[in-house]
Amino acid sequence: MQKTEKSISYPVNGKVRPAEYLLSAIAEHEDREVNELPPIHKYVDPEALNDLFDPSQPYNTGLKTGNLSFVYSKYHITFHSEGTIEIKER
Repeated sequence: MQKTEKSISYPVNGKVRPAEYLLSAIAEHEDREVNELPPIHKYVDPEALNDLFDPSQPYNTGLKTGNLSFVYSKYHITFHSEGTIEIKER
């Protein structure tokens, strides 16, 4: 994890699906439990996120270059195709 004043970057580890990994990263950042966070599906389709950024899935036709950004709770989230998640407070 790389942390700056307003931004955190996490490498995607390939062992946890990207949507779950995002929630774990935010929970760690906020020192909370994942089940205390708002449901991710209210902000982004978690299955679509997993389809785009989960390299461990067979037949993955996900995003090869580029990124996907969206707002989750009080954060601006960017998934990068090279395997990082950037979390910035809004």
